[in-house]
Amino acid sequence: MADRPKKHHFVPQFLLRRFADPSGQLIVHRVMAQTQYQGTVTNVPPLIAWSA
Repeated sequence: MADRPKKHHFVPQFLLRRFADPSGQLIVHRVMAQTQYQGTVTNVPPLIAWSA
């Protein structure tokens, strides 16, 4: 079970809405993967990390 990723943190939608544009769009930056994509307030996934 230690080899499976675990959902650690999430940001509530009411906080994400403060950073979104009027249509609810966000730019999501994945730090570890060094990638960016456009998402919405409702489809931003939780932070997934490996248990050490």
